[in-house]
Amino acid sequence: ISGDTQQFAGVPPASQLKVLDVAMFSIGQFERSDASFRVFEHQTPEAYYRLVCRDGKLVGANLFGDNGPAGVVKTAIEEGRQLAEYGALLKRFPELKSFV
Repeated sequence: ISGDTQQFAGVPPASQLKVLDVAMFSIGQFERSDASFRVFEHQTPEAYYRLVCRDGKLVGANLFGDNGPAGVVKTAIEEGRQLAEYGALLKRFPELKSFV
């Protein structure tokens, strides 16, 4: 419309559902494709979290049992900015600070 050439890169595929009162959320690339990817996993009796990072950015996630962090995870992946810019995510998962 403005005369500029812009390319739409799309959005990462995401899924959210609840089955038998268990919340699940997945987005982006949640498997390593080479050694440059780092995986953070955290498990509690109620939930499992798997966050995949590359070059200091969150690129994929699986959340099972607790979708509470889904909003900030989705934003971080879609915006593609450095993890250091997402204080709420680092507060929730302090171990991610070593991935920054």
